[in-house]
Amino acid sequence: MSIREKVRVIGSMHRSKGMAGWFNLLRTSATLLVEPRVVASRPLIVQIEPTINCNLKCTMCMSPLFKRQVRVLEPDKFEHILAQFPYAEKISLVGAGEPLLNPHLFHMIRYAKARGVRIGFATNATLLDAAMARKIRESGVDWLNISLDGATKQTYESIRIGADFERVLENIRNLTKTLEGCAAPEVSVWHVLMKSNIDELTPLVALVARLGIRMLYVQTAHCWGSETWKMRTAGQTLRNDRDAIQQALRSARLAAAKEHVGFAYVNIAAGTGRRACQWPWRSCYITTDGFVTPCCLQGANPDIINFGNIFTDRFENIWNGQKYRDFRAALKQGPIPSICVDCPSYYDKITV
Repeated sequence: MSIREKVRVIGSMHRSKGMAGWFNLLRTSATLLVEPRVVASRPLIVQIEPTINCNLKCTMCMSPLFKRQVRVLEPDKFEHILAQFPYAEKISLVGAGEPLLNPHLFHMIRYAKARGVRIGFATNATLLDAAMARKIRESGVDWLNISLDGATKQTYESIRIGADFERVLENIRNLTKTLEGCAAPEVSVWHVLMKSNIDELTPLVALVARLGIRMLYVQTAHCWGSETWKMRTAGQTLRNDRDAIQQALRSARLAAAKEHVGFAYVNIAAGTGRRACQWPWRSCYITTDGFVTPCCLQGANPDIINFGNIFTDRFENIWNGQKYRDFRAALKQGPIPSICVDCPSYYDKITV
């Protein structure tokens, strides 16, 4: 977390959470230093999955193969979740599906905003027509992440199966025009780097600039905690091609500086060295059906890992339940939990 982000969190906590929020913030700092099995603090950031439903079948996404009931998060369920996070400062509506397919999305945004919580979501932009752009402008949503995994029609449509490249670009242009003069949301492009699109990362920078977006984030694909999916996507992922990743990131960073586009990379691990992940001590992922998982990347499949259900138990019981305590101990003492072995966020970031 940057100094600017820390200052913003402290200010937000002071305004909306009072002294209790301050004490929780101090406990969070102590928790991250010590990493105890039993955590006294409560999460400041929560990732909540608004739906598992999606209108695309992307090549790097295992979601279509999940044995989960397709559903959307209902408003009462969202409110039930939020009530159990009294110190939440940020809600990320990101999961295995497309958030704009949840008809209650903007109700959830307004509900969180009314309680002083920052909130945003990610989208594939296929449904971002003019009417949706106006809803986004009027909702007060704080940030919007747009997925764009290619700089050409052929590459993009070969990855984002079911999407129309020209339509998506037109939707993004219309959005940036609709948002002209608005302080929020912060709009960024997120790119999943793979073998099939690595040569288009630098051209993507110029495309992002032409679309009127000033921030580009890059990450790599992951295996969703599934050994079967890892083997199935071995020919596409860049897990062992760190030299190629570094070269692509350097080139893109130089291009971004020339285009005056912000550039950052996340979830690209060095592969060895110090563990960087502290999610089980500071945050959690909650699926549409209420399962609490400890991982921002691999946690979308509760059949692989979950520590309880927030619709049938209190979060405070789950947060320090035996499963969570054992998982924290394994992260700290070893052996590394199997779900973490190939997680791109487990180790420190790759250096460029």
